[in-house]
Amino acid sequence: AAVTILTITSIVAINLTEFDLLFERLAETEIEAGIPDTRAIVWPIAWEASMEAPIFGHGPRLRFDGEEDGARYEGHLFILYPHNLYLFLMFTVGIVGMFAFLIFLLTPLVKCWKSIRHSRVETYARGLARTGIIVMTIVLVDGIKVGFLRYAMVDYWHFVFAIMGMLVAVCDRIKPGQSDSVVRKLSDVQ
Repeated sequence: AAVTILTITSIVAINLTEFDLLFERLAETEIEAGIPDTRAIVWPIAWEASMEAPIFGHGPRLRFDGEEDGARYEGHLFILYPHNLYLFLMFTVGIVGMFAFLIFLLTPLVKCWKSIRHSRVETYARGLARTGIIVMTIVLVDGIKVGFLRYAMVDYWHFVFAIMGMLVAVCDRIKPGQSDSVVRKLSDVQ
């Protein structure tokens, strides 16, 4: 099943998207001390640039049109995209913005965790809350190597945020009193 899914996904990525160099790029990437060489180049640059404006960052734009080709804009620091959600946030919105964004990302995770701890009865909503913990953990860990906030991927942000909203809504439906009363009713019947 995994090979079939990988094959279909690869065919779609290579033939139907602009990212048609999937396997060539993976073959050219070398791993240095557990970090892909493409990241090893840009991560130190992004960190150093972030430390120039650590509190509020350099602003919401990482780069402007033409900067990759040499165009420079007065008052704007250009760096290549760091392929790391947290470095991107540090560079663009600083510690304050990253803290706010992390609170936003962690809220569904915390709500899911609390809701499954309060519920004693296995329900569909509790299963979704468990899945939410897995999904949010993947999003947070995956941010280390990729970062889904790339400008070219702006069309896909709403999927992640929609999932977060659905998780919060599902977790709000799991009430501690309801599950405990169901357990008491079941024990009374027995």
